[in-house]
Amino acid sequence: MKNLLATLVLFLAAFAFHSAKAQETSSEAKALINKGSALEKAGDIAGAEQCYVQAAEMGAHSAWILAGNLYAPAVSAKPNAKKAIEYLEKGVLHDQRAAVLLGLTYYLGDDHTQPNYLKALTYLKKASEIGVASANGIVGNIYAMGGYGVAPDPDQALLWLMPAAENGDANAMYNCGLILINGTQSLDPDPQEGLNYVKKAAAKGLKAAQKWLTDKGQKW
Repeated sequence: MKNLLATLVLFLAAFAFHSAKAQETSSEAKALINKGSALEKAGDIAGAEQCYVQAAEMGAHSAWILAGNLYAPAVSAKPNAKKAIEYLEKGVLHDQRAAVLLGLTYYLGDDHTQPNYLKALTYLKKASEIGVASANGIVGNIYAMGGYGVAPDPDQALLWLMPAAENGDANAMYNCGLILINGTQSLDPDPQEGLNYVKKAAAKGLKAAQKWLTDKGQKW
């Protein structure tokens, strides 16, 4: 899951960098974005933040996403979910593709900001609607686990996890398997089909699935 989140965030950061430069209203905004990128690579997060915010205020609105990415819990060495959300809420007003990063930030939270699964669902579903297929698995996981304002709902979880599993998401395969083994309110248990999904997740290297199978005396 962590690798998936990191991949999504890094992809969006790369998109935002090029998008922000394309939106600049002046050469000064472009220079600020380039300077911010250099400072970020050098580890000067505060300096990069200042440059991105200034560029965004000049009209390069996707620079809000770059500023939010600096503090996104999925990848930042100095996570600050509150700051990330502040910037990303501004970014998503101008580009819906920021929904995935905003949704992930609400999903993860950090040591100072509690996750908010209701907000996470709102933005991750929006991300799915605009073609970010990987968001499906995270939505499914939220419904499977519940918590932070969302009640567990295995039926909803399966609706979102199945497409993600078919796209090769090992976590989705594993969670699909467990739900199918136990059944849901509207679906009878299917232990064999569920076991097949767990084995697929184990074959893709998911440690949790491998451990589950080992504990059950099953080969993978």
